[in-house]
Amino acid sequence: MYINKEDLNELEFPQLLAEISPFAYSPKTREKILQLRPMEIDEAELSLKKTSEYLSSFESSNAIPFDEYEDIESELKVMLIENYRLENSAFIRIKTITEQIGKLQKFFPTMPETFPTLIQDVSVLEFKKEIIDKVDKVFNRFGEVKSEASPVLKTLRTEIQLAKKAITENFNRVLFNYGQSDFLDDIRESNIEDIRVLAVKSAYKKRVPGRVLGLSKTGSITYMQPDSVVKHYFKLKENEEEEKKEIDKILRKLTAELAEFQPQLWRYQAYIFDLDLTRAKAKFAELINGVLPKINRHRTLRLREAFHPLLFLRNKTENKTIFSQTLTLTDHNRIICISGPNAGGKSITLKTVGLLQLMIQSGILVPTHPKSEMFFFEKIMTDIGDNQSIENHLSTYSSRLKKMGGIIREANANTLLLIDEFGTGSDPELGGALAESFLEFFYDKKSFAIITTHYTNIKLVIEELPNAENAAMLFNEKTLETDV
Repeated sequence: MYINKEDLNELEFPQLLAEISPFAYSPKTREKILQLRPMEIDEAELSLKKTSEYLSSFESSNAIPFDEYEDIESELKVMLIENYRLENSAFIRIKTITEQIGKLQKFFPTMPETFPTLIQDVSVLEFKKEIIDKVDKVFNRFGEVKSEASPVLKTLRTEIQLAKKAITENFNRVLFNYGQSDFLDDIRESNIEDIRVLAVKSAYKKRVPGRVLGLSKTGSITYMQPDSVVKHYFKLKENEEEEKKEIDKILRKLTAELAEFQPQLWRYQAYIFDLDLTRAKAKFAELINGVLPKINRHRTLRLREAFHPLLFLRNKTENKTIFSQTLTLTDHNRIICISGPNAGGKSITLKTVGLLQLMIQSGILVPTHPKSEMFFFEKIMTDIGDNQSIENHLSTYSSRLKKMGGIIREANANTLLLIDEFGTGSDPELGGALAESFLEFFYDKKSFAIITTHYTNIKLVIEELPNAENAAMLFNEKTLETDV
């Protein structure tokens, strides 16, 4: 589908995406939502069905077991590097995403009638429980490497515990013995770089066998590690270094084992990202009462009780009333010309139709009556509001003429045109004549259009065209509300 950035902005599509984005779990999914654009009908319809099915899970007790997650994209890109080692947290993320796939593969088939489309996506994934088993063999539930991960690691950790015990017992024995003498300062002991040391009065340091590790600021205290502790301390340090090496060896081995599942893990990640996006769309649909209307392959659009989603949210926040729109476009009624006073809601009608069309073609549910019908356009082209271009030093009218020239070049039978204040901006006679020519051109091209105008000659032309109709919006000056 073709729509340029300026038209997307006129229809406030970026603002709509910004409302959906925060519902995603992942920052990458949030960014993807902000980049959403209209797609081909088959792709969009699939996305709409998935979103509608996910939405239904909020309205019943069928809560989909999908929780917050951390993505594994960066790990998947490097895990095939020879002798590479993933960080501890990466293994847990890989396990968590794999567990998510397992839960979803068990959940969706229990309700095939409720989730027929969502089942298809998850059912084609090859669930590899070995991934979970391999991670569980190495890590405990706190994300720490188990002693049982290898016989060597188990032996080293046993020796580490014995060394720590010997250090504690010997230090306490020495502390007690010297505590009976006058060799120790009142503080008795201290800690230097995580090593327990005796606080020996410097005058007696030669009377206490051990390793000097420091002095107090005044020099009156010498901090010493007792001889009976030193050999156990060095044994502890040696075993701790060996422990690090053994853990590194275990994790490199585990990385290589999981790398064999990289193709499946890429598919898991892609699926999770897509489900996250679907969930975000569904959460937004829940907020705006979005539904999946009937999608036609033939050219019939029937909007019933349609709302502008951003206006709906704004008025909901401010506790204001919002009025719905109902209109029909078909091959036999391709152009609607809306007239009426300023502030009557004509521009909102254009923006509502345009934004809802962008939403449905981007796979986003729309706030309409469920009995509504929509079809897909190849192009949506707009000219809404004041398009004066200061940058190009063009007048409002010149700017609009330039844009209208672009629309004329591009418009065809699969185009939706949304043009506000059709033909205005200069001399009424010239503007009216040009607008009449434009209208006849679009009509001959069999384009679909919703236009607003104050020109009487345009309304008269519309009356003469069999596949076009006039509509009017009245403005109640007392209540300041629109009457259709």
